[in-house]
Order: sequence, then structure tokens, then C-alpha cells
Amino acid sequence: MVFTLKPIHPKRLDLTEARVKLRDGLERVGYRLQKDYALTVQNWQPENTPDFKVHTSVIKGTDGIMVEVVPEGDPHAVEIYGYVNKGTEPHEIWAGYYTGKSEHKVLAFASASTPKTRPGSLNSGSGSKGAVDTFVPFVQHPGSEARDFDGQIIKKEKAWIKTELQKAMKEAAKATGHGK
Repeated sequence: MVFTLKPIHPKRLDLTEARVKLRDGLERVGYRLQKDYALTVQNWQPENTPDFKVHTSVIKGTDGIMVEVVPEGDPHAVEIYGYVNKGTEPHEIWAGYYTGKSEHKVLAFASASTPKTRPGSLNSGSGSKGAVDTFVPFVQHPGSEARDFDGQIIKKEKAWIKTELQKAMKEAAKATGHGK
């Protein structure tokens, strides 16, 4: 009896197409999350509303993939969004004259206003300013409760994200000839 052994050399694995499929999946996730973030500011004044941009990465040489949705645009709008999303500690607010930011010697604000957002909700309502009836040189602001839009969006979309990324990984494996 004679046996002939022939070595099998697999074709070099090309991950280019796999990376494309992974990035496609990440972009699908990112654009859905972007829509969720847009809901949080839908009724905000345009000058206080950031844009939300999607950034994706498939990190070469690692198993790392990343999708992030970040507020961008006018720095003032991004700053305001951060205060609403993360909340603020109690702090003093002084009129611009005392801080060198303007000539105004008093703050003018409504004593009874309704915020456009509330903790536990991704939606933005109409809110109200109320009447301007308080004039003081400074206030001790009590701080604001974090709206935690990030956590709420992840909680809402977690199952869908998992399914979508598993789908992208299957597509990536198939693109390399390793999936069904």
C-alpha cells in the first residue's frame, strides 16, 4: 500500500473585505444612535443645538471596533449639551460685568420656568421661560440633575446593537470565506 501526502496551503487571509463589512455594520449602528441623539435636542433653540457626528473605526492588528456619536459644531452648543446630559454641581453665576464678559451688572431670569428635557426621557419638550421678573448681580445655582441621554440610549438600543454587530461579524466572516 502506498500513501501520497500532499500538503494543503490555505490561501492567505485577506481581511480587507472583512473590515469593510464591519465598518458597514458600525455605520448602521452609528446612524441609528445619531437619530436617537437628535431626538434629545429636537425642540432646542438652533443656536444652542449641537450636531451629532458618527465616527467609526476598525482597528488594524487588533480585535477592536468602535462607533461613537459625538456632539459637534458650535462650542457653546456642545458645552450646553454637556451640562444637560451630565448635569451640574451647585455653583455661583455672576453677571457679566463682574466676570469681564459683558457690561451687564445684573442677571435677568424667569422665576418660574419649565425645562425642555427631564431625567428619564429622551424626548425634548417645548418648555417655557416664564416671565423675566428677577434681577440680581449673582445667584447660587442649585445645579441640575443629569439627563443621562447616553445611558438611556444604550439601554434602549443595547439588544439591537448586539444583533446588528453580530450580523456584521457574520458578514465579515463570510466575506473572507469562513462564514455561511
